[in-house]
Amino acid sequence: MFTPADHAALASSWSWFHCVAGPALEHGPGGMIDDDLAYVSPWGFAPEQIQQPVLLLHGEDDRIVPVAHAEWLRRIPQAELRCVPGGHLSVMIHAAEALDWLYGHLSAQYARN
Repeated sequence: MFTPADHAALASSWSWFHCVAGPALEHGPGGMIDDDLAYVSPWGFAPEQIQQPVLLLHGEDDRIVPVAHAEWLRRIPQAELRCVPGGHLSVMIHAAEALDWLYGHLSAQYARN
């Protein structure tokens, strides 16, 4: 289900991710199943209740979580959706941009206080 971009990311700068994901799956796929069920089960709150800024960074070619899910999450009042080239894991190459976004929002919040 991974795209060529995902495989390329895992073979280069994100190769360390195997060291994290592997142990997480040692005792079975329970965590992954919980994630899958979260797509179709009540979360205990409505996304519209989230009051903090949220960056939704999503791979345009994600074959695991469709872009439609990120579009659905745009109901969060302060959500910003950025669809970037790539798949499910290759989106991680945009981590620095996401951290810059977070830093900018935190800096603005501290400047107001």
